[in-house]
Amino acid sequence: MTHLGGDMANVMKSGNDIAAALAAVPDAVTETFLDIAQTLAGALEDMGRPRETADMEAFTLALAVAVEHGGSCLYIPKGTRIRKAMRDRAIVRLYDGTVAGPCGVKALARRFDVTEQHIYRVLRETAAARNVAR
Repeated sequence: MTHLGGDMANVMKSGNDIAAALAAVPDAVTETFLDIAQTLAGALEDMGRPRETADMEAFTLALAVAVEHGGSCLYIPKGTRIRKAMRDRAIVRLYDGTVAGPCGVKALARRFDVTEQHIYRVLRETAAARNVAR
């Protein structure tokens, strides 16, 4: 894996440095790079980073991706399976063993915007997987 290296990691210390670096790059390249950096910055902000810190870290992360994968044709999956698996794990973790309780089947179906049948299916499949693992 390629790293930015100590020198590159320390080059971009402010928003002015970033703006100056991007001004020297063709617009089409800059647009794609900025889209990636803005997506990363939004995720970092969602994780509690202050805006200025999130912008700088996102730029560094986007640059690391560019250094590692730049010039290649890269397929990025939407993450649908991962998000569904995370949702289903949360359902199992939160389930309180009831139908109508605060974390029962009905409440979880509403909370995760799925059917009650889906909640039962997730719980059944999880129980079956646990039994196989024993």
